[in-house]
Amino acid sequence: MKKAKKEKRRITAGGVVARILIFAGLALMLTAGGYEAANYPWRILCMSQEDLNNNDLPDPVLPQWDDDAVTQEPTEDDSIADESLFDIFAAPDLSVIQIHLGYLKIPKLDLAVNIFEGSAQEQLILGAGHVRGTPMPKEPGNVCIAGHRVTARMHPLRHMDKMQSGDFVFVISEGHVFKYGTLEVFAVANTETWVMQPVEGEDHLLTLISCHPPGSARQRLILRGRLLEVDGAPVEEFFGEDPLRFP
Repeated sequence: MKKAKKEKRRITAGGVVARILIFAGLALMLTAGGYEAANYPWRILCMSQEDLNNNDLPDPVLPQWDDDAVTQEPTEDDSIADESLFDIFAAPDLSVIQIHLGYLKIPKLDLAVNIFEGSAQEQLILGAGHVRGTPMPKEPGNVCIAGHRVTARMHPLRHMDKMQSGDFVFVISEGHVFKYGTLEVFAVANTETWVMQPVEGEDHLLTLISCHPPGSARQRLILRGRLLEVDGAPVEEFFGEDPLRFP
């Protein structure tokens, strides 16, 4: 018997839509995978713990902007402002004068970015931002620095969740290198501003703040670090006998 001819399958509009959605999903998965691969700190997998914490990263290049377009002075703010709960969807206003404070370096994450004064989108689009109203590293208290985890242009704290107790964070500011040891990494609601307040018993603390989970502003990912050394010497040598003294 002759085999019956196979009936040609009719392509319906629904079938076309289904195929488009499948290919779009695959493209999205490949794009996300490529983004993760490009930004993943692969050195975690192939370097010793000691090498991961060596501060041998070069200083990042300062961003370039049009000085003629700069017209607005930064606002003065002596309190811990709600700007620390930054809106990741806000459009930046790069006409605001940027005050460069130094560099944030995390060797384990192969991270070296500029730090600017303020933690609004205008600063975070260029690197990391020092939360106004919190101390500078040479001052006693809780130094707070914010940064993005997911944006097309700047995402310095993307893999902050991979930091562990003892991993080092370096803040280079005012000619000094401040070395912090990670204490803990945890998540809080996006309204919990207590993480920016001083902590009893911690004279010199660093708090890094970012969004959590990646791509969402629902929570904040927090890294706490304790100051260990300044310019390679014990903290006591820099601050003297009084740990709350301003050098």
